[in-house]
Amino acid sequence: MAAKKPTSTIPAAKLALYEKLIATDPSIQRKGATIPYTSANGKMFTYLSPTGDLRLRLPPDEREAFMKKYKTRVVVQHGVVMKDFVAVPPGLLARTAELKKYLPISRAFAEQLGTKKTSPKTKTAAKAKEPKPKNLDIYGAKPIPWSRALKQLGSSSAGTYWLATTTPDGRPHVAGVGALWVDGKIYFVSGTRTRKSRNLAANPRCAVSVSLTGIDLVMEGTAIRVSDRPTLLRLAKRYAAQGWPASVSGDALTAEYSAPSAGRPPWNLYVVRPSTAFGVASSDPPGATRWRFESTR
Repeated sequence: MAAKKPTSTIPAAKLALYEKLIATDPSIQRKGATIPYTSANGKMFTYLSPTGDLRLRLPPDEREAFMKKYKTRVVVQHGVVMKDFVAVPPGLLARTAELKKYLPISRAFAEQLGTKKTSPKTKTAAKAKEPKPKNLDIYGAKPIPWSRALKQLGSSSAGTYWLATTTPDGRPHVAGVGALWVDGKIYFVSGTRTRKSRNLAANPRCAVSVSLTGIDLVMEGTAIRVSDRPTLLRLAKRYAAQGWPASVSGDALTAEYSAPSAGRPPWNLYVVRPSTAFGVASSDPPGATRWRFESTR
């Protein structure tokens, strides 16, 4: 006798709304037969409960803001508090345009949670996985090795970093930022009321560009705010080592001065893990290359 396939108790209308929401980002794959969910790097970041209620995983600052705005709470399931997940009000699930901005924030948070910690010995022995290159040059030049950019990103010789964001009404915005390349990620600071911070609050997708010696680089990804104290302390030391006397103030960074474009202190710390990068050589050897970083979906 053939085994019966499990059936879902989720109302069809709620399932359809969930699928409509997930479809706004083609890079996200809906999983699960009876309990639909999405995951990144082995960590679930959205799912529907058996009754069709949406649960959304958010970083601490976004989670608190979400609960305050929508008058909701963290999820309690079978008596267990799921502190990372918020209960999305039923009516909000139907407002796709309003809800979709939280998808990249949720996914980026899950990707960070899914990054496995390794011991110093293992980290030293392990070799970082290279992104997948595609040659974009039309004149016969070879692909540019990622190492050509990588060896400069962490040095003090890198030029000004430029952050490109989008306003809520779709207009582009570009501003210089004080950025650092640390452990394969871009960190930068910005005041809460600056245009770029307000843009990221509405749409965290962004691009960061920098002119390196012999190569111009553009990196795309999702910016999320960093508020955990160990990371803030670590990045404050990195900034101080490069001449900006940053220190930790609450869940942000502060200093006696900063660039006028950073806004008033304290300054929020953001991190971008590149998903795609483009490089064009500005000196020999020539070339143009796109790199796709390993998917953590």
